[in-house]
Amino acid sequence: MNPYLAVIVLALVAAVGCTGGGGGGPTAQSGPDPIEEGPPATGETGSTGPSTPTQPDPPPPVETCLPTAVHGCLMRTAYQELQDGIALRHESQTDYSRQWGLAAINAAEAYANLELAKGVAAVPGAGVTVGLIDSGIDLEHPLFTGDVTEELLLSAADETGDVESHGTEVASVIAADPEGLIPRQRHLGFRGVARGASIRMFAIPLGTDDGRPYDPVSSPRLDNQDESMASVVTHALSRGVDILSASISYSGIIENYTEAQLRHSLGGTIAAMAQAAAAEKTILVIAGGNAHGKSCSAGTDNCVGGSVDPAVEGTIDATSVELLAGLPVRIPELRGHSIAVVAVQEDVYSDGRPDIASFSNRCGIAAEWCIAAPGHRVRVAVFGEIDGSAGTRGIGRANGTSFAVPMVAGGLAIMKQLFRDQLSNTDLVERLFRTADKEAPYSNAAIYGQGLMDLGAATIPVGVPVITMGETATGAGVGVQASSMMTGQAFGDGLTRSLAGQEIAAFDSLGAPFWYRLSDFAYLDPGPTMSRHLGRLFAGPRPSWRRPDWQPSPRPAWIGAPAPRSSSAVRSWFGVLKRVVDTDGGHMSLAEDALTLGLGSRTGLHASTFSTADIARRAPVSGFSLSYRPSGALAGFRVGWLAERQTLLGAATAGVFGRVSANTAFAGVSAAATAGAWRLFADAELGAVTPRARDGMITAMSPMATSVFSLGAAKRTAARDTLTLGLSQALRVEDGQATLSIPVGCTPQGEVMRSSLEADLSPSGRQLEVSARWARQLATGGELVADVTWTREPGHDARADPALRLLAGWRARF
Repeated sequence: MNPYLAVIVLALVAAVGCTGGGGGGPTAQSGPDPIEEGPPATGETGSTGPSTPTQPDPPPPVETCLPTAVHGCLMRTAYQELQDGIALRHESQTDYSRQWGLAAINAAEAYANLELAKGVAAVPGAGVTVGLIDSGIDLEHPLFTGDVTEELLLSAADETGDVESHGTEVASVIAADPEGLIPRQRHLGFRGVARGASIRMFAIPLGTDDGRPYDPVSSPRLDNQDESMASVVTHALSRGVDILSASISYSGIIENYTEAQLRHSLGGTIAAMAQAAAAEKTILVIAGGNAHGKSCSAGTDNCVGGSVDPAVEGTIDATSVELLAGLPVRIPELRGHSIAVVAVQEDVYSDGRPDIASFSNRCGIAAEWCIAAPGHRVRVAVFGEIDGSAGTRGIGRANGTSFAVPMVAGGLAIMKQLFRDQLSNTDLVERLFRTADKEAPYSNAAIYGQGLMDLGAATIPVGVPVITMGETATGAGVGVQASSMMTGQAFGDGLTRSLAGQEIAAFDSLGAPFWYRLSDFAYLDPGPTMSRHLGRLFAGPRPSWRRPDWQPSPRPAWIGAPAPRSSSAVRSWFGVLKRVVDTDGGHMSLAEDALTLGLGSRTGLHASTFSTADIARRAPVSGFSLSYRPSGALAGFRVGWLAERQTLLGAATAGVFGRVSANTAFAGVSAAATAGAWRLFADAELGAVTPRARDGMITAMSPMATSVFSLGAAKRTAARDTLTLGLSQALRVEDGQATLSIPVGCTPQGEVMRSSLEADLSPSGRQLEVSARWARQLATGGELVADVTWTREPGHDARADPALRLLAGWRARF
């Protein structure tokens, strides 16, 4: 055996072509302060065929793969880069920065998550309806540009602006859009948390905080309010709202009331809020109250620092929320869909973070159903008296848990939009609580309850999203990064084309759905590498017309004693075959590197059995082949069978795609003839594939038909020169279908929804390769070789540009 040194002098691949409240009634919980402000290719004469199938290994779960509408599935680090860029764009806009609370709740990150999931056209809160029980709304305020309506209840009068409109202020925290301002005033505007949400205002008469000492409401006074409040809640819930916000309260801290008292005095209101007959309960977001630090008379519950002398006032230590927001503490049927909200303030920080507002009640015994949000110096739309002029529209700031409530309600609207209304409202509330910021100081549940709302964390997968083949969204599944399908070259773009536009849902550890492009999980075999092409460059003319007819190709290394001489009528061999049959890229190329045991006779009959089992990094393939071509005959034939145990025509699956295998029977013919100085040859194979899929979302596969062929001609153009021309088609699936059961989301009850997809596995194009190879034998024993290959529809993809590959090299013997 002579060793060779090959020096490559040129390797070029090119693509060519083109492709196309106070008092006895409810009060507003705020104190407004208005201020005006490379395809596969042939070898010498035929296709180099599919890459040898390797053992499918799912990628290691190092990072979470996160979905995007445009960029596909991205590892967390890549996703973070895009997310940071989009968030920075929002943060740099004046209307965002002027509402400090948006940064406090991490809204820019949520906007980035929404945009990455739904595209740049997504408007936060679009498609979600938020109801508000409040004083009313100024529908003419320029900051309201979207779907905003008002209903007057309990004989409420339409607001005229002689007093400040509390409801207008609250609604603007959700829906303000600075685009409604005239251009020269837009820099004074601010952005609502969910400016795309629809607003439904249910106006009721509200009391005011007139500065009198704190006076907790008594049971008789509640009795007088119950019927009217129950009717308002019932009416609002009947209007199809997804979230109902109530920036109102009754004076009185929940810890000072018993369940019996509350059921007796507020039985109707409790029944309306419980929504017992509703299949899906509307989320209730209620102000926790602004009682902390208010003046109080001696003997008042939670009054500290006072004296027995009624003239000496103390202050309220609001250790828990007020009674309306705190009802879930005493009333079990209100738990799960009710949220109490306390306020943090802008300019007092603990460890550099917004601290509880001085006026805000603490969560206290309602901690399990309570969350904190910005409610101090919140920018609002003002309709009222400004600088002595009534009925003036402007922009100001306001304080109160009233304005923390719309921060939470608007955040929930974005969450509901992101999850396509597939999470139940109770699941949305749980997610809001579970993803809240619980780092210090928000780890103090007695003050902050579940923590400070973190809308960014609520809108990104918690844990590793999994794709489940089970029935429930919280069931076991396979991590998205462990699921993939590498389609063999024979499939071309068939499967990926069928999967285009199809979504697949994965569920995070809280059962929330996130949607991925299914085509992102299927990728094409990259085909022969350049090093393989270069190795084939010196392989020489096709063995079908170069070797003695009765020898195997190529001749394997003998095992044991030296090979018998050619005088034997029957010869056997055992070895590793790199090139099993005449047609490069034929069915037997799937068994490349197989250990092979064969028999051959001088009559031209050859039989072999082969297996890649236990060969490192090779998918297990086994089978046999039988060929017959008498010595001197112009034509021969062969038949064979091969079994792939973990692949399908070289395609490998992992994770939710389950496991595939296949049995393939094939038959082929080969012919060679002489025409003048030319040596002509042809080879073709047809195959019948019986595939099997199991343990995944591929539920059925039809039988498949395959084909491959090559034509060639060789001629000595000089004593030492040989020219070889070729035309070939790589192995191709001609017909075949697969049925997939794809998880596409979940019901609000957490049941996985599936879609059935019939996928056509045949590719859109037909890869044809035209090649020319020139070789010159050097007097010194070396060889110069040049090869040019033009490929039409590379990868069997009709949309692919033609490709041109130019290779040249020199080798010498030592």
